[in-house]
This record gives sequence, C-alpha cells and structure tokens, in this order.
Amino acid sequence: MSGSEYDKNKDFTSLESWQSAREVRLYFYKEVIPLIPKYGLKDHLLSCFDLNYIDEEKLSSGQTLIENTEKLLNGYIRIKTIQKE
Repeated sequence: MSGSEYDKNKDFTSLESWQSAREVRLYFYKEVIPLIPKYGLKDHLLSCFDLNYIDEEKLSSGQTLIENTEKLLNGYIRIKTIQKE
C-alpha cells in the first residue's frame, strides 16, 4: 500500500478509546438529553454565564447570534405560512 492510500486500521475511529467516547456521547444524546427540561437557548447561555463557564463577551455574542437566528427563522416561517394560504 502506498503512503497516500487510506488505511482504516490506522484511523482514529478504529481506536477503542474513541469508540467508547462516541458511545458515551450517543448515549447522552439519545437517553439523557431528551429528559432534560426544555429551556430556551438563551436560558442555557445565561446559566453558563451565571456559573462562570463563559464570560460576558461570550454571553453577549451568543445572545446576539440567537436573536438574529430567531428573526431569520421567524421570517422564513412567516413566508412559508403566507405561501401556503
């Protein structure tokens, strides 16, 4: 095999540690996260700030990103609703 050919056995996805970590991630996405109360992203962002996980700059930029995305999505929903009528 030449040096440029892909070898799955040497890929990080073949590592047992990576496979186990992936199982943990999938378990949480499938089994745990669906049970967590559904709060808005802004609430989670504010909690992260209150717990000192993020600074004020990240809080502000995150809130701006969420607000802009909400506006875009709501506009898209309005357009699609009008088109259906």
